[in-house]
Amino acid sequence: MRRLDAPTCASGSWCSGRPCEACSNKPFLIWLALSWQARPRTFRRQLINRKNLLEQQLNEERATLADVISEVGHPYHEAVWMLQLLIEQKKTELRWVERILQDTAKRAPARNA
Repeated sequence: MRRLDAPTCASGSWCSGRPCEACSNKPFLIWLALSWQARPRTFRRQLINRKNLLEQQLNEERATLADVISEVGHPYHEAVWMLQLLIEQKKTELRWVERILQDTAKRAPARNA
């Protein structure tokens, strides 16, 4: 897929979709790779949508972690470690999205294309 039209780039599913179990398809990463075709406002809006989703998921994961620790009775359990990893991954992506949002005004096409 070489070219997406602007309305396709604006679809919310790019930033909130989860990959299917049988594939390694990551909708947000695909959107990001193709986002050079998106309008500036759409690009920023999609990043804000992604940030909001990550914040919501982070809150849910933290609540789940608290429930799991309460259930297993200590923080030294595989389920706890798995959730801690998911939380750290979400925090990393959230920091990255916030940094990109600060740089959206500098967004520019490739110079050597």
